[in-house]
Amino acid sequence: MKKYIENLKIIYRQMKNRSTSMQKKLMYYFLSIVSAIICILLIICSVTDVFSFSKQHLNQCLSMTLENSSSKIMQQFDRTNAQGIKLSSKISTEIEYLLKKNNRSFESLNNDPMQIRDLQQSMYNLLNTALESSEGSGAYVILDVTVNTAAKDSEFSRCGLYLRRTSVNDSKPVNSETALFRGMKEVARKNKLELHNRWNMEFNIKKFPYYMEMQQSAPVRAANSYLWAKKESLTDTWEKAMLLVVPIIGSQGEFYGVCGVEISELYFRLAYPSSESKFGTIVTALSPNENGNLCLSKGLCGADNRGKFSEQIFCIKPSGNFNYYTSDERKYVGLSKEISISSSPLDDTEWTVSVLLPASNFREYAVKRKVIYITVFAALLLIMIIMSVFLSRKYVQPIAKQLEAIQNGNLTHESKTGLSEIDELMNFLHTQQQNTISENTGIPEGIQEIFDNFIERAKTLTNAEYNILEYYIEGYQIMEIPNLAYISMSTVRRHNRSIYEKLEVSSRDELMLYIDLLKRCGRLDELRRSTKI
Repeated sequence: MKKYIENLKIIYRQMKNRSTSMQKKLMYYFLSIVSAIICILLIICSVTDVFSFSKQHLNQCLSMTLENSSSKIMQQFDRTNAQGIKLSSKISTEIEYLLKKNNRSFESLNNDPMQIRDLQQSMYNLLNTALESSEGSGAYVILDVTVNTAAKDSEFSRCGLYLRRTSVNDSKPVNSETALFRGMKEVARKNKLELHNRWNMEFNIKKFPYYMEMQQSAPVRAANSYLWAKKESLTDTWEKAMLLVVPIIGSQGEFYGVCGVEISELYFRLAYPSSESKFGTIVTALSPNENGNLCLSKGLCGADNRGKFSEQIFCIKPSGNFNYYTSDERKYVGLSKEISISSSPLDDTEWTVSVLLPASNFREYAVKRKVIYITVFAALLLIMIIMSVFLSRKYVQPIAKQLEAIQNGNLTHESKTGLSEIDELMNFLHTQQQNTISENTGIPEGIQEIFDNFIERAKTLTNAEYNILEYYIEGYQIMEIPNLAYISMSTVRRHNRSIYEKLEVSSRDELMLYIDLLKRCGRLDELRRSTKI
């Protein structure tokens, strides 16, 4: 193992002492400078938010969440609508069956508590089955009759049944208890139901959404006349809910009442919990869109990790990858999608599903990402700067020192630049300077070939280009040439580009190095032409 390490050290020293092509080292130096410039541009882009990766990632996250939430809500409401229409049809059939059996008209049920009780009992199983199979917190039926037409405000009092879950603890409650919210006590006793703490025997249709409108409009088919009422407080309770309202239509077009399903605020929050993401908590909301405003107070909101979601009116402001939702108190970012959950000429509400994220959460995430980008780019920039300084000291400074030594006549054999071409030339010049070579030694073969190729390439210059080269040979600066040659600076620069290209040099400094070396080797006259044009 020790011998192996010693061999590696020997190989390393040989590689270190080995000269490298000047073209390669200048290329490394150039690449380090370019890399530093790129890092500076990247930092500027990060600070000015040119890279909107955070916004694009948020858009992808919100889009996926919105697609999942809207699909789930549409499926739930489609199933609930179908159940409501089916319940309306079964109740209508049950009513007409009992009326025919007892040879009664529907209007004759008014002021007949016994018959209304029997009718409610016959509808209980239908309503309970609908509640058990529905994705809601309650189910109801209101009949367009009352037990006492002589009672106060009897024109707004209607009999019916309203069953509500009393233990909503999941989107699909298991073994949840049912309470009678509206209906006759006899029905509750017979079916072993507890009475709701805000129980009442009949409905107040003045406070029930869309009942009176459907009563007056007399819809023809329930399938074309159902709708979802905006969220309201349930009568005599603190609870809020959205109600599916489906008309009950007889075979001859008679209006028997309405039925439907309830989705309470609590039920919706449990069914649509917040979604955790790398940006923060995303909340789902179903609400009306009124004149570009999101009315959360009239819809249902899923729960966030702080509990109940804010019920406010938010102004929607599109902003490229997502929308901003602003109110007097809060600001959110998110996306919305319009859905259709109603089918009635009585309602033109534009319902939307929205996914919302507190804007402060996104700003915090974006700032962290920006800091990371800037830190990484700054570190790369620092590395590139250090590399540039290192390369400058290691490669460029030795060359400059050797050129200075050439001018001062202080060349030594120990002077090394690490560049094979320059080191070979320096050795030759040192040997020539010390007069230690014989007259027939001549220029080294490698340098001889470099000079020969350079002189041959000079022969390809046009007369105008050669005139410019001649001024350089005579020691003039580029700024003096336009006055000497009676041409413009742009023309001089154009000739310069052509000269550099034909002579295969990258700058005036490199050109002057060749001229100086040819002069020291006594071959400058080979570069001159017989006459100056």
